[in-house]
Amino acid sequence: MSQPSPAAALRELASRIYIQVLGRTITAESGKLTPGIDPEALATLSLKLAEVFLTLDDEASARRIPASAFELDASNLASWSKPAPPDGK
Repeated sequence: MSQPSPAAALRELASRIYIQVLGRTITAESGKLTPGIDPEALATLSLKLAEVFLTLDDEASARRIPASAFELDASNLASWSKPAPPDGK
């Protein structure tokens, strides 16, 4: 499965933030639903929060995974495998 494009990942995270915050701030009075925050301001905030989160997550991932973490060749594989002892223990 391929990774979503950066724009798609940003939209997906921003929409999740938007839905969660809006859902938690809506009030129902007299049969009317009223958002507790301006929907346009929330959309802008959600996009900014998603952008910051994805940027920091990418930076953290880059620090955790060295670019050349593993060198795999036949000599490495041979050193990992040990012949079984003759008595089967």
